[in-house]
Amino acid sequence: MTCRPWVGTALLAAMWLALAGSASASDGEADKTTLGYSNLLVGRLNPLGTKNDFKLHVKRELFDIDHILFKDTYVGTTLISSLKPTAVFLGLGAEFQPLAILKLSATVEWVRYFTRFVNVMSFPTASAEYGDSDIEKLGKAGENYATRAVYVSLAALLQAKVGPIAVRNDLKVTYVNIDLEPGDTVYYEIEWDLLPQNRSWVLFNTTDVLYLADFGLIAGVRYSLAHAFYDERAFATGESHKNPNSPTHRIGPLVGYSFTTKWKTFEKPTLLLIANWWIKHRYRTGQDVSQGMPYIVLAFAFKGTLLE
Repeated sequence: MTCRPWVGTALLAAMWLALAGSASASDGEADKTTLGYSNLLVGRLNPLGTKNDFKLHVKRELFDIDHILFKDTYVGTTLISSLKPTAVFLGLGAEFQPLAILKLSATVEWVRYFTRFVNVMSFPTASAEYGDSDIEKLGKAGENYATRAVYVSLAALLQAKVGPIAVRNDLKVTYVNIDLEPGDTVYYEIEWDLLPQNRSWVLFNTTDVLYLADFGLIAGVRYSLAHAFYDERAFATGESHKNPNSPTHRIGPLVGYSFTTKWKTFEKPTLLLIANWWIKHRYRTGQDVSQGMPYIVLAFAFKGTLLE
């Protein structure tokens, strides 16, 4: 399946206009618009990485209905920025939450990759070796290079809460369009820990089962899946077309604490620690990295309302 960046941008703009129009036409509409932000700072091991995501969003409430299913329904647009040692991301997004249990979103992100942390590394086929030791050797040989990309993503978040128990499932598909060296069809993306194919799709799914205590404690289990889709372009002539790299799976505990503040401009600062073990991965289940070494994330998130 092929796509162009301008197509994704046009689809996102069309989605936003359609959603804004439907909001204006709704009989149960509430005339409440807010300007807010969210920030997420993340550090990670196995693979190593760090990033800071910042989003500035405008939301317009859809319904003023006193029912649990219509709580926090809105249509909105988002400005996105993400800064990593390896890249900078700038983007635009649209969100639509017609029910408290469902949020749909679309984003277009323009990416500039640097040469830090031996990124980007590209290859002619999906069967190329890209374990940590392989990437390190190629980096020392100067095989990495700076480049640019466009990512178009569609996502659906399902969430529900009964008493202190919450369940969330976040599904996202991302179309990749990246400038690679001539002859190369795939590249190593360190945050995804995958070998995506250029001009193709990558799927991500994360499921959380959480206990949310009244005093701010968060505890639960997270399961994550990632899958890079390949077609015949990603393989050499005569090479097997069996996907050697995905899907990948990991699962493990999640614990955190959400603090209470008095300020609307700085709400719910939350510390989160995730330790997931790789169940299936080409290199992280003993082939290059011991399966006993978990994927570890330490995150700090907060948000706020600037105008309402």
